[in-house]
Amino acid sequence: MTPYLDTDIINGLQHSMEPAGDFVPEDALKTLKAVQDILNHYFAKCAPRSANSTITRPETHRIANNSLSDNVVETSLPNGADSKLESGFPGKGDKGNAAHNAPNAGSTMATSPPLISGLQLGAPGTENLVINSSEAAFEYSSNAMASKEAAKVPRPTDGVMIIAEPPENSKPTEHKLIHKLISSPGAKSKGPDPERLRALASTISHGVEQLTTPGNSHADLARLRTVTAALELANALRPPPEIIMSWFSNMSVVSAVRLSQDWGVFDAIPVRGVPDDTEQDITYTALAAKLHIEESLLVRIAGMLTSTSILHHIPGAPARLAHTPTSLLLRPTQPMGSMFQVMFTNVVEVSTILPSYFSTYGRAEPRGPGHIPTSFLAGRPALEYFELLNEDPARIETFMRAMSITHRNVPTTGMYDMGWVLRKAAEEPDRVVWVDVGGGDGHTLRLFCRRYPGLKGQQCVVQDLPEVVEAAGRKALGEDELEGVRWVPMNFHNEVPIKGALIYYLRHILRDYPDRTAMRILTNMASAISPGSDSRILIAEQLMETPPSSYSAFKDYSMLAIGGKERSLKQFTEIAAAAGLAVSGVFRDNGTAHAVVELKLKD
Repeated sequence: MTPYLDTDIINGLQHSMEPAGDFVPEDALKTLKAVQDILNHYFAKCAPRSANSTITRPETHRIANNSLSDNVVETSLPNGADSKLESGFPGKGDKGNAAHNAPNAGSTMATSPPLISGLQLGAPGTENLVINSSEAAFEYSSNAMASKEAAKVPRPTDGVMIIAEPPENSKPTEHKLIHKLISSPGAKSKGPDPERLRALASTISHGVEQLTTPGNSHADLARLRTVTAALELANALRPPPEIIMSWFSNMSVVSAVRLSQDWGVFDAIPVRGVPDDTEQDITYTALAAKLHIEESLLVRIAGMLTSTSILHHIPGAPARLAHTPTSLLLRPTQPMGSMFQVMFTNVVEVSTILPSYFSTYGRAEPRGPGHIPTSFLAGRPALEYFELLNEDPARIETFMRAMSITHRNVPTTGMYDMGWVLRKAAEEPDRVVWVDVGGGDGHTLRLFCRRYPGLKGQQCVVQDLPEVVEAAGRKALGEDELEGVRWVPMNFHNEVPIKGALIYYLRHILRDYPDRTAMRILTNMASAISPGSDSRILIAEQLMETPPSSYSAFKDYSMLAIGGKERSLKQFTEIAAAAGLAVSGVFRDNGTAHAVVELKLKD
């Protein structure tokens, strides 16, 4: 008998992946218990081992509020967790038998790449992680269940026919059977690594405790870790054919969302509280008539969205549609809706022409700034990405609205040591201390000024294209946080108008360009610094690791569309050296792949 997948897990995992503000501790705890029941069932029925390796069903374990501080938060595993679980693991000689029957998830669970990079859970060197930043520190200690030995990546079952059954005495309506894995003849089953499954369950348990602790200021980090582990656990329990088929399901969801945006579906569904909208749902018939869509077609498109909880189907006569928190974000006028439109072009549409693009230009990275996949797609191959955007006012508006939320997904302040910068600002009140290169409307500078009151607007400059800073300067009039800020037009491909500033800050700039262009930008930055100066160039971007997390890899691959790339520290060091600069410091955020790389002139 093989394990079953309780529908509680599907519902619970979906709840746990919602934004932190909608987190329901009871749902997460229920999900965790269901996951652990299944793992225990698997270990008991399918994996020969000693009986003392059962994963404890956790109870909420509160951490005293006075144990929380701004510096370190120490946590423990759930009550009753056995730190000697590994003693009951099958030995090397037993691994084949232990993994013969593998649990795998039901076809109703289609996961996408995680929305956050989080931690590479279980990776070597992550047994005792300490997040050191001026914002917060968080100590995460694991036991033997998250040891390096247990951190091996689980291998899904291959080549074995699995028909899942519910446990004895269960009601058919309470559980869904896992669908069959069609096997290739003669293939040998490996199955998930039991040790890794236990380690993931421990990580989820640890995260749930953090999330259910009142007053925990590190809930977001705990949520990221818990979601990452839950996604890995879900994939570990799914056979390869099911994983592959889920990709096509995800593609269909993306297609249905984009079509619904284009046809105005999300805008046409009432939103309670919005002027002129007193209702909160609409019939399929009324929506179809309102948007001039054949009702049978609308039902099919909406089916993709209701089945994935993007829209809410209300049964009845007649049936109705209503918004969910997700669909409200996908309205085209919302920043996330705009981000979806940008990524649809840069990932989905571009993917359709990549074979032709590389057939034309050769199998090499785009050299840019023109002749990139997006301009090739548009039939304007000579244009660089931002020239292409600027040809369409509506498109540039969508892009700018999408970019306004990028700071929410990755940290902005708290990584770099601002202490010496603030001391210099106080000692040299007439010096330009902070130049935000390509700073747009000043949203990043606003965050720094808010976090560090010693950074005065009179000592700050925002540089960007003339039309950008002109509009941003008008918008910032009367805003206290940006009072005194100078808005200076520039093109960082050609010039650096402000010389001798203390900090030149480039956030998410170099990743938009290929190496050759990035080196030219850094060379121009270096020309503004005098030999022996205390000036520094700060590059705030993601640092790629080998191998990358799924989210980091996704971001890097999506940058291919515009000729850009995410870089490793080694790659940043190389392009900096080519520009006459040297890496003088690296300031990482241990909760994500983001970092600040500090550069100075070569000695």
